[in-house]
Amino acid sequence: AHPTVPAALCIQNPVTDKTTMNFTLDLVGGNLGTGTAPLPMLDHVLYSAPTDPTGIVKFEVDFSPAGEATIWSARAVASGPQIVNWQLLDDPGSRMKIVDNVAHWQVSRDGTSWYWLQGFNYSTTGADSGTLQSAPYPAGTPVTTIAANIGEYTQVGAKSMVVRAGLNQSAGDLKLIGDIGDVAGTTKTLDTGVVRIWDLSADGTTALYSKTNTGQLFDMYLASLSKPMPCALSSTPLALGFGHLAVNTLTAAWVKVLGQTDQGAFYTTFDQCTTRQFATNIATFSAVGDQGYVYEDESSATAAEATLRFNQVVAGMLKTKGTVVQTQAYPTAAVLWPAHAAVVFSVATNGSTDGLYVNATLPFTGLTPPPGFIPAPTDGGASEGGAAVEAGPDLPPAIDAGTPETPADDSGAGDAGAGDDGGG
Repeated sequence: AHPTVPAALCIQNPVTDKTTMNFTLDLVGGNLGTGTAPLPMLDHVLYSAPTDPTGIVKFEVDFSPAGEATIWSARAVASGPQIVNWQLLDDPGSRMKIVDNVAHWQVSRDGTSWYWLQGFNYSTTGADSGTLQSAPYPAGTPVTTIAANIGEYTQVGAKSMVVRAGLNQSAGDLKLIGDIGDVAGTTKTLDTGVVRIWDLSADGTTALYSKTNTGQLFDMYLASLSKPMPCALSSTPLALGFGHLAVNTLTAAWVKVLGQTDQGAFYTTFDQCTTRQFATNIATFSAVGDQGYVYEDESSATAAEATLRFNQVVAGMLKTKGTVVQTQAYPTAAVLWPAHAAVVFSVATNGSTDGLYVNATLPFTGLTPPPGFIPAPTDGGASEGGAAVEAGPDLPPAIDAGTPETPADDSGAGDAGAGDDGGG
């Protein structure tokens, strides 16, 4: 579904041909109205073929950013190139072929440009490569080449890109192209040998990433163009595949394995490259801008339950432990910020308190209610801006959002202390 337009895209009728073993499906989509007619079919597409390498999918579909059109790419035959198609919703006569032999296409956030990787090779040895190009949206012509030998790209800012280039065995150079109109004059390297990017600052100048991995574990680094060298959060592959930068990039949160059955959630302050633990055995995790985090930790190994907490960043630091919102919560929670300072969670302990709850007393600010939101009248039993709120069973007393506790000693918390691995 599109986030702001009442429209949907679906796939249906998945079929494997018994002769060719090609796997095909029907793509349907359009505006969601009040009628009962099914969504119109957009295309019958080839999703995969038996000759495709394992894990390679040459099919992509999405809405345009504004939601006025559907975009999809697929092959006409198993050995053919991907063809990018564009069509206005519910207007089959508007369908256009934009380009072929491209992969990983995107539309710029302002809806004025295409980006894609021309001639992408779909490497099975970690040497992914294509030519990064741009073109006017939606026409798709003329095409402008930005850079060659690109394995991955991410839009940042209005005319900037973060790329991984020159991939070899999945590792490549992590670069920021400050202005795609002046690649040679504005490209700077953040680090080399990068295998995964976990998070980026809005302008692309700061990155949280990994350089090696063993199975499901990774090392973890933080680099910025404003710093002389990267900060090593974990120079050995002990981190899980997760990481988040605070919006202001002053802190990074990540998860590290501590033992066979234990893992810890850590945050690193970039200026000092110092790491401290703030949670154990984390189950869910959501960032609230640069204000802090809502998460479930102390998860049980024998039951589907954990402790739901929030933790604010105050003076650049988190508390040693977050404030409890609910004990024995089911390990699934949804934060409603920035629309509301609230979290939705459930309790499923086979008891009288089982149910779905909303806690709307989180101390986070900077709320931006969704378009068309009309606060309901309030009374003594209702929360501000909505119906009565069930805080949850055994909820702790009023939340204290004051001065954080003294952070835990960081000895043994990770190898990101000052001076370690070049992070001083």
